[in-house]
Amino acid sequence: MKKLTKVQADFVTLMSHELRTPLTPMQAQLEMVMGGFYGSLNAKQKRSLRMILRNTVRLNHLIKEIIDLARMDAGNMSYTCVSGDVAKVARQAASLLRPQARQKGLYLRVRAGALPECAFDHERMHQVFLNLLGNALKYTDRGGIEIALERASNVPQGKSIPGMGDDILVRVSDTGIGIAPEHHALIFEPFKQLDAGAHRVHEGSGLGLAIAKGIVQAHGGRIWVESTGPVAADNGVRIISSVDMAPAASTLQATGTTFLFTIPLQSTRRRG
Repeated sequence: MKKLTKVQADFVTLMSHELRTPLTPMQAQLEMVMGGFYGSLNAKQKRSLRMILRNTVRLNHLIKEIIDLARMDAGNMSYTCVSGDVAKVARQAASLLRPQARQKGLYLRVRAGALPECAFDHERMHQVFLNLLGNALKYTDRGGIEIALERASNVPQGKSIPGMGDDILVRVSDTGIGIAPEHHALIFEPFKQLDAGAHRVHEGSGLGLAIAKGIVQAHGGRIWVESTGPVAADNGVRIISSVDMAPAASTLQATGTTFLFTIPLQSTRRRG
């Protein structure tokens, strides 16, 4: 079974690489054309090229995610862990996506207390933050998103999480529609999306959360979600359900979602 899994992963990686190879120069050329390197463009040309470039970037990102997932499944994902400040990585990720948040009228902030440095792969942890923030941005239309980091030992009594050691606890919270409890396990499975039906309106591969889970677990941490899902409201506001993107059967109110994960202060990283 392990040999079959490796063969499958190697095949996916090879095919993904072959698909990605021509995309890289295509994207570079499109960016040069958009930048006026080959002459000026009229409004219609710019609009058409923007659409082509946007979808080229999406396809490139999808192939990268497939390669990452295949490597994880085969236990071939490599990590370079060095001591650093995880809050700094969170702020860097937030700064990249803050313009998108502003376009939607959302706040995006990072709150962190005094944290000790810990060993982690900075590039991979940056990917975790981007995936979680990107997911929150898709499903949040009002309010905003907050990343909160604290030392688990500083969590007040009554709010502590059983079985947690002296780890760094990260919360990525949004004010979106929420996720019903029966879907909590499903969202971490590859290619699973709660709106993956005929009424689907959100772009995405359904791989971001699965990859985030794999990276966190490879660092020896845990990742999970807390949300009650949309609830009935009495304020007359009608909200679209994020489960099937069809109008909700009743008047619903957003309750928000919080993704939590831990990073051990003592490295317990495993390969793959």
